Amino acid sequence: MTKNHESFREDALQIIKSLHAEGLGRKEIVSVLVDDHGVPQSSAYRFYSTFTAGLEDPWDASPVNTLRSKALQSLEILLEQAEDKGDQEKILEISSIILKNTKR
Repeated sequence: MTKNHESFREDALQIIKSLHAEGLGRKEIVSVLVDDHGVPQSSAYRFYSTFTAGLEDPWDASPVNTLRSKALQSLEILLEQAEDKGDQEKILEISSIILKNTKR
């Protein structure tokens, strides 16, 4: 690996760190690296993976994921309430929403 390549990677990792702190997701970050900074797409995904591997919990710092986490917690509370009431229709509806959002 040449010095130039190492510098290129470090620059990309700094951009990823900044965009991640703003709450952008993987696809958006890769898109910015490719479109705005001329990073090859495969390298952009690899740099992103390197960045997230270095984080203790890569999703903690993201405002988007914090909001998603709070929304899922609220849905879990609603699900428990529906289960307590035995409301099968609500249980199915809320369970479906939770499953769709945890797959992302």
